[in-house]
Amino acid sequence: MFSFSGYSQISFSPGFSAGLNVSNFRATDSAGNAAEPEPKSLTGFQAGVFAEIGILGFFSVVPGLEYSQRGATAVDTVNFKIVSSFDYLTVPVLLKFKYGALPIKPFLAVGPELGFLLSAKSKIHQVFMTRAIDTTFDVTDSGASTDFGLKIAGGAELDLGKIAPFIQASYYFGFLNIQKHSNGDFTTLNRLFNIQAGLRFKL
Repeated sequence: MFSFSGYSQISFSPGFSAGLNVSNFRATDSAGNAAEPEPKSLTGFQAGVFAEIGILGFFSVVPGLEYSQRGATAVDTVNFKIVSSFDYLTVPVLLKFKYGALPIKPFLAVGPELGFLLSAKSKIHQVFMTRAIDTTFDVTDSGASTDFGLKIAGGAELDLGKIAPFIQASYYFGFLNIQKHSNGDFTTLNRLFNIQAGLRFKL
């Protein structure tokens, strides 16, 4: 006869994290052809809080709340560049799987993420002769108010008793067009690689 009482106790562990985003857009037309020129990646910041709800010894549900800077750089010529930056408040809900009996525990996580657009800006950089001109426009009204996609993550945490520092890398696939009005039937999706470090507290 087996007992699962040691694995069925629900635990609650809040925490926080911060890290670096490397984001880009996947822009395609109605036929699936990639936009020309292809956007280039943009570096941003991400930080947030989460709660890890342990259900089994190796499995937990991790809802979170994060501020995330995303965007891309479109370059037409050497003297002309457009940088599009989008700031989101995101709500990921990840299913997390840990394994290993050592203090260092690798983990994998996957789940949906809902994003709410806070602001969007386009910065145009132009060079005329030897003079550089930068102009920034607020384009929040042109962006879709929400984004939705899938996040896949992996990393490792160090069990120190009451606290557990960790590092994590993740990739986000956006499913929704982030532009409210698209010219030429183009669809623009968020793509995001993130690496972060954080701390989890055991209550």
